[in-house]
Amino acid sequence: MVKYNNQEFPLLAEAQWAAFFTSVGWKWTYDSKKHGFILDIDTPTLAIVTPADVPELLYAFVIKEKLSDWDKEILILGTKPFDDSWSRQLGLLGEKWYEQGNDSWDYWFEESPLMYCSFCKKLSFYHSQGSYRCRVSGCYDGDGHIGYLDATELDKIWKDAQIKLGLIEPTKAPTFKPKPIHENNTNNKIKPVTDNQASGTLNPIIWNNLHFRSKTEVKIAEAFEKEKVLFFPNCKARLGFTERQNLEPDFLVCHKGKLGIMEIDGSPYHPASRSAHEHKRDRLFLAHGISLVQRFDANECYENPESVVKQFLYLLSQNAR
Repeated sequence: MVKYNNQEFPLLAEAQWAAFFTSVGWKWTYDSKKHGFILDIDTPTLAIVTPADVPELLYAFVIKEKLSDWDKEILILGTKPFDDSWSRQLGLLGEKWYEQGNDSWDYWFEESPLMYCSFCKKLSFYHSQGSYRCRVSGCYDGDGHIGYLDATELDKIWKDAQIKLGLIEPTKAPTFKPKPIHENNTNNKIKPVTDNQASGTLNPIIWNNLHFRSKTEVKIAEAFEKEKVLFFPNCKARLGFTERQNLEPDFLVCHKGKLGIMEIDGSPYHPASRSAHEHKRDRLFLAHGISLVQRFDANECYENPESVVKQFLYLLSQNAR
């Protein structure tokens, strides 16, 4: 047993995470019956610590059945936060996913990147494929609230927590401060990158020097690449008749002399609650001469990207416009 803050933990890693939660200001209690932490944040979360020491092993610990005494989000943690080429990863977050057409739900587990929230100014996390909502304070602005977290800063936060726990000796090191991508921000406010491609994304996934907001988009881009068609991912367009505006389709595709737009639904940018708005947006593209606007479910795009792309290209080629 390892003791921290008058609480005994069965695992050393649990004590380390408790120190981390305390250091970043996340209130917690330890539930010995559930063998995990209850994070008392805006979105109450059950955090379960596992012996996974690399991100890939986290999936072996995903809870596949609903817990009888817990119906909120679940976080699967490893021995520490992880750092990959795209983001700083807290663990796997299980977001409640409602089945369309009936009143049932299940957990949707995906990577949970850490971030500095530009609204509440706190270290927080979100669901990489579902809702980008700040889990600590509930802030949301598409991805405009997602501030950049440097790997060096995360390492320092973790080490400082372990020093307070008494597990490692303090060493002299420079003091790091979280920095947004832009250095010329005013009012100390984190702002997203302004660009004509994947605008507003602070931690884009880079594929062939192009910016993407999710791995699902990358999978679709790879499928289009395999088909050797001309496509523009996440590129802004200027359009409108009575009122001009900028809109950014997920994929603008040129195939057999026709232009079509493919949208990935189910992401934070195209939730079901905005369907009326999205269809109005689609009609505006069609009015400007786009031959086809077709929407596909994000889960289908992630699981079967090549099939989705083939369906889209077939529909575009058969379109009479």
